[in-house]
Amino acid sequence: MRPTIVFYNPISTSPGKQRLPLSLLAIAAVLEDDYEVVFIDGNLIADPAQAIAAKVRETGAKLLAVTVMAGPQLRQAVPVCKQLKTELPDLTILWGGYFPTQHSDVVLNSGIVDYVIQGQGEAPFRQFVDAFFNGGALHDTLSLVFRENGSVKVNTRAPFVQLDQVPRYPYTKIDVPAYINKSYLGNRVLSHHTSFGCPFACSFCAVVAMSKQRWLSESAARVGEIVGHLHNTYAIDGLEFTDMDFFVNEGRTSEIADRI
Repeated sequence: MRPTIVFYNPISTSPGKQRLPLSLLAIAAVLEDDYEVVFIDGNLIADPAQAIAAKVRETGAKLLAVTVMAGPQLRQAVPVCKQLKTELPDLTILWGGYFPTQHSDVVLNSGIVDYVIQGQGEAPFRQFVDAFFNGGALHDTLSLVFRENGSVKVNTRAPFVQLDQVPRYPYTKIDVPAYINKSYLGNRVLSHHTSFGCPFACSFCAVVAMSKQRWLSESAARVGEIVGHLHNTYAIDGLEFTDMDFFVNEGRTSEIADRI
């Protein structure tokens, strides 16, 4: 039986405006068919703590992976994870995303999170879960932050991975129609990231700590194929590109427009 990993997307927007949990889809993609994946989305479920606890008991899941930004996600993620740690003390909780990347010490010293992965998480998360479930040098995982002997240890960041080299989002693992919304773009709108990071170092921006001024993009050809897939499979008539910085390469932007 394949191990189960529960992915939790804390609430990030108001009802009716929920977007695909793209960061978690990106992480789930690298697990391929070696692990069972369950998504719990605080934007869709009124009591995510109860839903997570029920799914953990049902599947025997040992690992909960959470993506967290400051703001609404942090406000929900903290009490939910605190409750889960009380009810399910053997459940390992790992955080990734903007907030834990920048504030790993605060997160790990809270006592409710066991591990943090900083920055681009696809390759490190796969390394972590393989060691977690199969045995190995867990604390050697690149980009991992953890507590050891009372201190917070920060591992070397993993090398960046070009987006065309990682698997495409596993849309079949989530209820995609639940994320189709109406906006000024159309009546059936989804979202997609075509890139990761940003080449600039603005002092006010959380992206800097995540990407270290690197901008990694999908090729225009891959973007065109994904747009076609979403249109043909889910009958969308609009798509939001929610990149950190979409227009870095004008030639790529023009080619994407042509392909769409």
